[in-house]
Amino acid sequence: MSFLFPQQSLIRINRTGLVYLSIFISTLLLLPGCDEVNALVGASCKPGLIAAGNQCVSPNDPGSPDEHPCGNTKNDPFNCGSCGNVCRSGICIEGQCQDKQPGHVALLGHDYDKASLSPSQVQILINAVNLGKSRTIKKIIKVLGYEAYASTLSLKEIKQLVGFTTSTNYDYLTVEENDIDQEIKDKNPDVVLIYDQTQSPPGELANLGKQWQSALQNFLLHGGVIVVLDGGAGTGEMHLFVTEADLIPIKAKTSLSPNTNFAVIAPGDMLSRDMTRTYSSLNSRSASFTLEKKSHADQLVTVVEEPKAHQSVVIHRVVPPSH
Repeated sequence: MSFLFPQQSLIRINRTGLVYLSIFISTLLLLPGCDEVNALVGASCKPGLIAAGNQCVSPNDPGSPDEHPCGNTKNDPFNCGSCGNVCRSGICIEGQCQDKQPGHVALLGHDYDKASLSPSQVQILINAVNLGKSRTIKKIIKVLGYEAYASTLSLKEIKQLVGFTTSTNYDYLTVEENDIDQEIKDKNPDVVLIYDQTQSPPGELANLGKQWQSALQNFLLHGGVIVVLDGGAGTGEMHLFVTEADLIPIKAKTSLSPNTNFAVIAPGDMLSRDMTRTYSSLNSRSASFTLEKKSHADQLVTVVEEPKAHQSVVIHRVVPPSH
C-alpha cells in the first residue's frame, strides 16, 4: 500500500490494502459505546457510559465501577465477586468462580518424632501438604495445624522438614479453638494438618472426631485437603479420630517396629511423586491399617503398604466436590 501526500492530490491503495482498511474502520464503528478501541488502556466512553473492564457500560448496571472499582465483578474471571479474586477455571458466573475441585484426605502411618528419617518418608509428607496447591491460584499454601496434644519434638521436626518456618511457599496457622468450623471459616485454609496427637487423654480423639465430622466433611466437599499423621505411638487413638470424623474407615490398626520396609503400590498417585518404589522407616515407628471397605470404598487408594501383611500404611481418599 502506498500514499501520496495531499499536495500531490492523489491517494493510491491496492486492493488488499483497501480490504484491511475497510475491516479496521468497520471494527471501530461496531465497538459497543466506546470512543476508543480498548477501555483498558485509558480510552474514553461516550457521555452517560463508564469504562468497565474492556467495555463501556451504564453506571446503573450491576457490578459497574460505581459499585466495584475493578469493574464488573459478576462475570470477570480476574475480579470475580471481589477485586483480585482470580478464577482458576477462567469462568465467573454471577460473581462465583466455577472452580469446583475434589477434596483430599491423606492418612500417613509414620512417626516424625525422629531426626533420622528416610528421604521418602519426608517426601510423602511434603506431597500430602502440597495437595493444597490445587486450591489456590497463588503459590502460597495456607496450612491450618492442630497441635493440641502433639509432642513438641514432632511439631519442631515436621515444621522444619516441610518448611513451614523457613519456606515462602506456606502460610502456617494454628487451630486456637476446638470450634473447627469457625476456625476454617475465619482462616480459610487450603490444608488442615492434624498432627499425631500422642499425648491426648484416652477417649478424647474419638469424641473430637464426632464433634468435627460435619465441619471437616463440608471442607472436603469444597475442595479442602486434610492430612492426618498417625505413627502408632503414645495414646495410639488417631485411627479413632479418623473413623469418627468419617474421613477414612479404619477397622484396625497395627503398630510397626523401627526398620520396617514399605512398598509404594500406587506409583501414579499424587502422593507418590518423587518417591522410591520401596523405603524404610529406619529407626522411627510406623502404623498400618486395616480398612473397613463398606464405606467410601470407591474413593480410597492404598498408596503405601507393609508388604508382608499387605496392610495399608499411607491412604489417599479423593472426595468428589459438591454439586
